[in-house]
Amino acid sequence: IRKREEALRSGKYRTLQADRGSRLYAYERYWKEERMRVIMNMDEQSCTLPGEWLEGDILLSEGLEQVTLAEKGYVMIKMK
Repeated sequence: IRKREEALRSGKYRTLQADRGSRLYAYERYWKEERMRVIMNMDEQSCTLPGEWLEGDILLSEGLEQVTLAEKGYVMIKMK
């Protein structure tokens, strides 16, 4: 995915979620009109994600069930 998505290689970076004490980490990479979002749940418990975080085409995921991300789950989304 990294080879074909310019935003992941050359794009700028913006943190969406990285609160102290939270084990949920989310960020965006963007290049020109292309935007990618990556969300990782590093906790031992599942978490509920804001629905707008999941808008776009899911390219890769593990542990995603609607808006719930399982423990140690992740999702990569190409934004529209």
